[in-house]
Amino acid sequence: MKKVLIINTIGFGFEGISSVILNYISKMDLSDLQLDFVTFNDSDKNIIKILEDYGSVFVIPDRKEETSGYIKSFRQLLREHKYDVVHINGNSGTMLIEAALSKVYGVKNIIVHTHSTHTDHKYISMFFKLILNNMNITRLGCSKEACDNLYGNHGYTVLKNAIDYNRFSYNPESRKKIRDKFNIKNEKVIGHCGHFTGTKNHEFILEVFETVHKKDKDTKLMLISDGPRMDDIQNRVAEMNLTDSVIFVGRVNNSEVYYQAMDLFLFPSKWEGFGLVVIEAQVSGLPVIASKGVPQSTKISENIEYLSLNENIQLWADKIIECLNNLKDRSDIDLKENLTNAGLNIDYEVDILKRIYLNN
Repeated sequence: MKKVLIINTIGFGFEGISSVILNYISKMDLSDLQLDFVTFNDSDKNIIKILEDYGSVFVIPDRKEETSGYIKSFRQLLREHKYDVVHINGNSGTMLIEAALSKVYGVKNIIVHTHSTHTDHKYISMFFKLILNNMNITRLGCSKEACDNLYGNHGYTVLKNAIDYNRFSYNPESRKKIRDKFNIKNEKVIGHCGHFTGTKNHEFILEVFETVHKKDKDTKLMLISDGPRMDDIQNRVAEMNLTDSVIFVGRVNNSEVYYQAMDLFLFPSKWEGFGLVVIEAQVSGLPVIASKGVPQSTKISENIEYLSLNENIQLWADKIIECLNNLKDRSDIDLKENLTNAGLNIDYEVDILKRIYLNN
């Protein structure tokens, strides 16, 4: 029995890194693994409950807000539980903190897993990754771009953000249920799923939607998730007199049913390590308009287009209107083979992570 400690350095929630972790462990044979999770003291009770289905959850001080308390608690966990594997998930060289402590406490299999091409603390990360890359660790990343950014020419494995095809494929019953819930009649829904941070570019989304809506009043915008900039975006929607046309869904753990209610997925991120939701949206049969900050390895169909954020708002709006005027029957869209060929079908990719845990 291998004892595995899994950490999300930005905290467990209903966002990208957490979704990837849960996608993998939910499909993994855990009979020869004991999983523990580290989460922070402000974590949502619902995410803690989900994690407890797979192992023990240790709630400790927030890594960013209470760094010294976090390090003290993390050291205590390592000292008391003597893990065989520590799997560190994050997006910068600051994962050195957990990797170095794990090394001190004798962890043999230390996995560093990067999920982004950018970080908010660029210079600290640059210094830390010099040390990190001289350690004997297993290096993982969600894409070649993310791995190159953190590991450079050091060896790594790309572990793609794979998903469960059946969960996200088109479901007309879910579509009707969600559209009825929000009293959506014949309006076409432009959707987005992403934490309300600067990276996800919600201000840009509003500008694009406003331009589309001026030309076609039978349109709505659906925004899934929450985050530190949510209040600002809600206020901006009110200022733009779009309150009746913008739906704030909030944080959910079943985003797949909301994809069904949409007609197009808009994802103009400033940057992404990968962009898991773009895959989910395509599998749901949605046309996708994404920024060029999203790696083009997310393309698993002909139903996605990448535009530069330097292009004017009108061009983005025109592309969206064109897509909305030429929607396909989603019941005819089947991307299971595409998903598998791209290495994004969780049923096949889960064995890669399991072998890494077992050090096989």
